[in-house]
Amino acid sequence: MKKVALVAFVAVLLGLGGCASSVSMQPTTLINARNPQMALVTFVRPHIFVGDAGTPPDIWDGQRYIGALGAGRLIQYQTAPGKHLFMSFTSVTGTWSYVSADLQAGMQYWLMFSMSPSGWAGILHPHLFVIRLKDPHRAKLMKLEPMVASDQDRAAFSEKESAEVKKAMDNFNAGKASEVATLMPADGMSFIVPPPESAPGQQ
Repeated sequence: MKKVALVAFVAVLLGLGGCASSVSMQPTTLINARNPQMALVTFVRPHIFVGDAGTPPDIWDGQRYIGALGAGRLIQYQTAPGKHLFMSFTSVTGTWSYVSADLQAGMQYWLMFSMSPSGWAGILHPHLFVIRLKDPHRAKLMKLEPMVASDQDRAAFSEKESAEVKKAMDNFNAGKASEVATLMPADGMSFIVPPPESAPGQQ
């Protein structure tokens, strides 16, 4: 049994290595000029094990493509507040993971992608989940390398994969999704710095 699990685990690792990204991701800087009318979502993926630097998962906001999240990297995404459905697709396993979100203006949120063994054979299973405010690792995760895809590449890939993404969203709306997390307003932190109070006698 252990031998079968090991073979399956190694097979997945080999599948994760040596594959190209869906789009070309470029290094960037962390977002500093934050729009108080928008929400900021940071997707992170730390290094976990040898082989996780292979084909990165594709990250989506509904039918809008965000980027490919490589190991040891992060993607920041500024978007309108309200209801969102964030999704990750892992080509090696052919599976989707979902986060149903309710974003508030002037707030920032964190989502993490990871691959963990599951089942008797130890097959790697993809997860997209919420990083809670009390998570002590959040500050360390923000030191990962920020990456971004060009608007042109994101638009082209969104159009190319529109049918598959719509199918994934239909499965979610029909209650057929198995990997679902929920991002609540309370999971966010305000990035709006209040103005300093006036000193006594000042207007």
